[in-house]
Amino acid sequence: SRVTFYYHMYGSDMGALALETSADGVAWNPVWSITGQQHASGSANWTRKQIDLSGGTVRKIRFKGTTGAGYRGDMAIDQVTVTTGEGSGPPTTASPWSKSGKHIYYADPEGGNVGIGDNTPSADLAILGNLSRALTGYVSVTAGSRAVTGEETLFSEELRVGESLLIGSEVFTITGIGSNTALTVDTAPTASAANAAAYADSDLLSVETGAEKAALVVDRTGNVGIGAATPKAKLEVAGGIKVGNETVCDAGKAGTIRYDDAGKAVEVCDGSGWTRAGLQGKQGLVGPQGEQGPQGSKGEKGDKGNIGATGPQGPEGEQGPMGPAGPRGARGERGFVGPIGPRGLKGDKGEPGETGLRGPEGKQGPQGEKGDKGNRGDSGNIPINAARSVCYSALTGNNNRSIIMVPLPNNSVNLDDICHSRINGGWHAGGVAKGHYYYQNCGYIQNESYGGGYTSYVTEAYFEGHRSYYTNCNPKNAFICCSPQFPN
Repeated sequence: SRVTFYYHMYGSDMGALALETSADGVAWNPVWSITGQQHASGSANWTRKQIDLSGGTVRKIRFKGTTGAGYRGDMAIDQVTVTTGEGSGPPTTASPWSKSGKHIYYADPEGGNVGIGDNTPSADLAILGNLSRALTGYVSVTAGSRAVTGEETLFSEELRVGESLLIGSEVFTITGIGSNTALTVDTAPTASAANAAAYADSDLLSVETGAEKAALVVDRTGNVGIGAATPKAKLEVAGGIKVGNETVCDAGKAGTIRYDDAGKAVEVCDGSGWTRAGLQGKQGLVGPQGEQGPQGSKGEKGDKGNIGATGPQGPEGEQGPMGPAGPRGARGERGFVGPIGPRGLKGDKGEPGETGLRGPEGKQGPQGEKGDKGNRGDSGNIPINAARSVCYSALTGNNNRSIIMVPLPNNSVNLDDICHSRINGGWHAGGVAKGHYYYQNCGYIQNESYGGGYTSYVTEAYFEGHRSYYTNCNPKNAFICCSPQFPN
């Protein structure tokens, strides 16, 4: 008799599944059980199990499921088949496993290898890790990103760089562990996953003594420990190592160690011969310098080396002194006269020309009576009343070479600035003069006027203080008197 069924156990909080039999329905005997997560994902293939029930009387069977510590554990069975009696089913092939007393062994008539996790073993015993060790907590990944984040995980304690990691249906290699909740893998996942279980390899082989002490361990990274439960190197031995004698030392055995029975010493193969391995002695004293030998012959010239890469550009140097001026070049030949261009636009009206030459002196008139002595003027400048008179004389035709009449552009400019810019920076304005027949076009001039008949005059200070009176003044009816002798 036998029972066949399929089961699926997925989740980090998985409990245990058991099969029990009974002859009377009261007393139950466990015949099979399994504990912990057995499948890498919820979509992994179910596992088929067949149990032999021919060892005793069986009238009833039952499955017993025990929950784990948490809610993350999905357990299921399906397609339960019970076969009873002799010859009720197809003939079965004799198992290659045999029992001899307390011993079991594998002996297939056609020979073969044993595989654990490997359905095509290539050695007498082949072990393939199955990424079935569930990690603590849950992980999340994003498609296209090599970062893995954890929740309630212990990456630093449970994993090492270089180990394999199963998330969903994809397997990765760990390239870095930042903390208990952050690590990176070698390739980015093709699909995102949140709050997923992750699985890593268990140790490949563990052999313990009767006292449950590690005798031989092959961990998940391939490190081998003899007497060491957690080997930190490819081979870690908790105890002494005995090596025998070896005769062959060639390039393929470089690095091999042996014990030389004759020399009673440990020796190392360097690929060409054996050398004694031991502690290096202290360096001896330096001997006296020997005589200088004869100079050897000059060797042949070596091949020219390749041009090195261009170095980085250095900082800009300071500007050097200006060199001496070169000789003046020869005068070039005169070019051809170009065609006459189109006539340009009419230009602006130019400034007044310089005062013309003084006319011939007239006949001397009769001497007038001597007037009262006037006040002494400022040194170097014409008194303002004299400036008025000179300006008036210039306007009426009695020109003075030191007086220039400049048309007033508008009444908003500074009078002195006009004299500076139009004539010379040392010339100043003595006032504004205008023809009497333009009087009605230039505003009202109050009691600072001078002269009569043809002109009126105001001082510069009065003009600057009463600009609103001269809103209509323009180059047609007003002029500025400029002279280097006017007060500033």
